[in-house]
Amino acid sequence: MRAERLIIRNFRNLADVEVPLSPGTVIVGENRSGKSNMLHALRLVLDPSMSNSDRHLRREDFWDGLSDGTPGWDPMAHGASIEVSVDIGDFDAEPGVIAALSDALLEGEPMRARLTYLWGPQDTGAVALRHPCACQGMITRVLRWSYGDCQVVERRP
Repeated sequence: MRAERLIIRNFRNLADVEVPLSPGTVIVGENRSGKSNMLHALRLVLDPSMSNSDRHLRREDFWDGLSDGTPGWDPMAHGASIEVSVDIGDFDAEPGVIAALSDALLEGEPMRARLTYLWGPQDTGAVALRHPCACQGMITRVLRWSYGDCQVVERRP
């Protein structure tokens, strides 16, 4: 099992980033280029030791480019969201992993799963959740931290 792709939207200085991950991938860059932010985003999805309070993001965690430029602009008041997804692969021979990821499997071959952390306004059920990925017919397991309570939901874009 390994992480194959990392997708980050609206998190700190990472506006819309998609990184394919190969075995031995190394993250390098200048100071303040987003290396630590990328690792923090990955932890939001994969680190079970991260406390609930560390998963509750603040307005400073949103990408600055979302602002309309007015002083005191609040991305949460405007319904903005942060999304971090990790595609997992190379687990088809591991029945325990398949069972654990069963509600996050993507359609098609080879077998892959997508785990997503979503920080955004709480879904009232009145409007279907938007998923910015171009993948069709998939079920994504979403750990949704909605400005308040946490819930795990399945969704079909």
